[in-house]
Amino acid sequence: MLFRSRLGLIGMEDVLRPTTAELMHQFHQAGIDTVMITGDQSATAFSVGKRLGLGGAKDIEIMDSTNLDKLEPELLANIVKDTTIFARVSPAHKLRIVQALQSNGRVIAMTGDGINDGPALKASDIGVAMGEGGTDVARAVADVVLQDDNLHTMINAVEQG
Repeated sequence: MLFRSRLGLIGMEDVLRPTTAELMHQFHQAGIDTVMITGDQSATAFSVGKRLGLGGAKDIEIMDSTNLDKLEPELLANIVKDTTIFARVSPAHKLRIVQALQSNGRVIAMTGDGINDGPALKASDIGVAMGEGGTDVARAVADVVLQDDNLHTMINAVEQG
């Protein structure tokens, strides 16, 4: 009897829009710090953050949510000052991170499109939802809805504001 074994491998990658890294650079040039808060695994989030140039001239600092629940609010407020990426986060974690950033006197513009973004969008100083791909919940709690789902619209608003 002859057995044949077959092996398969599938790889998936988040495709970035070609101009998104340049957009992050424009945000940094305008004095806007960028932070990624994602449900993705740490390695995936780090790879995306690196391709985006998320840290600007600084190294990317990443925090996995496995330790987030154990942190006192004061300690979290100190950690968020230097953290670029928060990975494997829940909706409750997103809310805590936004609140910790605000406790440092930061003005927070949060972008999101899902139900899981709702609490953090509402708590942020400026909640920005996606109009086409966003959920009804995200659009309902946001202060601003980007009809074209294009983050470049935000840098245009900053330039004109």
